[in-house]
Amino acid sequence: MKKERQFLNDLYRRTLYIIPFIELFQKNKELKKELFQQYLKTDIKPEFSLFLNSHYSDQELEAGFELAHNNIPVINFGMASFIPQTDFENSIKDLEKEFYTLSTKKEIAEKFCKHSISETPIIKKLQEIDTLIKDFDLYVTKKTNYSPKEYAEAFAKQVIHRLKTINNCVLTELILIEFIEKEKRNENRFDYLFDHSYNADAAKANYREIAMYANNFISDYLQALPTHPNIDVTKEQLLKKDNKLIPNISIAEVFNHFEILTKTTNKDKIVYLTEKQLLTFVKTVFIDKEPLQQKFNCIVYSKKDVRSVFYRFYKESTIFENKHTGLKQKYFDIMDKSFPGFNETDLNEFNKTNNTIAS
Repeated sequence: MKKERQFLNDLYRRTLYIIPFIELFQKNKELKKELFQQYLKTDIKPEFSLFLNSHYSDQELEAGFELAHNNIPVINFGMASFIPQTDFENSIKDLEKEFYTLSTKKEIAEKFCKHSISETPIIKKLQEIDTLIKDFDLYVTKKTNYSPKEYAEAFAKQVIHRLKTINNCVLTELILIEFIEKEKRNENRFDYLFDHSYNADAAKANYREIAMYANNFISDYLQALPTHPNIDVTKEQLLKKDNKLIPNISIAEVFNHFEILTKTTNKDKIVYLTEKQLLTFVKTVFIDKEPLQQKFNCIVYSKKDVRSVFYRFYKESTIFENKHTGLKQKYFDIMDKSFPGFNETDLNEFNKTNNTIAS
């Protein structure tokens, strides 16, 4: 139980932004479970943060670091050449020296040792993939003579190959979909990398081209993947069931609300869900209360369009709820746990809607 608690503390620790794709493990129960199993198999090593927390509480550490930051003097031409150390900073240095002395002598107490998320095989492979993506993002700033289509497709093949070695279909889909969504927003970085707007605009145009080829290749790959298995249930059978998630709303009302996703197409004329997928969604979420993630049939779509369908369901249903706390998260989870590609930004913008998909 102690190791699981430490794992969860590490998983949700704010400094984990340096670990790529960690938010996918935070949100997905099965991915989290797999990561925990690998975490338990990593070597137990001394951890300074545990040693430090035995001397200072989180509140004391935050206050101490804030005081040290505020103690830095500023002069007209930049930072002062000499920065006096606070008592807190001197204490931290003493603790560091004591910790590393004990570690070197292998005399550190076991309670100051732990497993490591960053040392798990799955995270190590994801770090390699993250490096590939970062190199891709800056490629147009380093190369001038290259074939955009050839390079982009070679990059996409390499990423997919690395993902296949992880052998987790859900994680593969989530990362590839996240890549497609992210590449739509990555152009602004070039404004900071070039002194002249002309050069930045040229880099943006080149980047859009290689991103388009990479996205097309990845989209084709995702489309060819087998869909998740559908639950074997007919519409007639489904409508006779009770709604376990929201008891005061009938399954028929749920089905009718989301049926629009089986009738509306995106710009490529592909429906979001087949009726079998809709039956699977309704049964697993509202009857079984065990969501099964399925991908929408169209890879490229407006998340705002889809969010709007789920947000309208949220607004129409809350009057039937007995408890009114935490409802936004509950109804966002109906979408988020059933379909990949949504994140914290989508939760924050849940109420920003349109009527693109409307009955």
